[in-house]
Amino acid sequence: VVAAICLATVVLAKAKLLASREATVYFLPEAIQELEDAGAKYVKETLLIHNNIILAEGPPDSQRFGQAIRAALAG
Repeated sequence: VVAAICLATVVLAKAKLLASREATVYFLPEAIQELEDAGAKYVKETLLIHNNIILAEGPPDSQRFGQAIRAALAG
């Protein structure tokens, strides 16, 4: 499982893990631009799950983010 919340999504994008995928990030124009520059498609969602990649928009989504990680690890 690979997971990122808030601005950490940009790290995954720069590592090319989100190329050609929908991704969410904390709503800052600079962060959205970095996602798109790395080939990801920004979508305004609070939580996104793509197979083993889990992304959340920001701190208000941390509980759902943690639950999604736990569920993914539990199989």
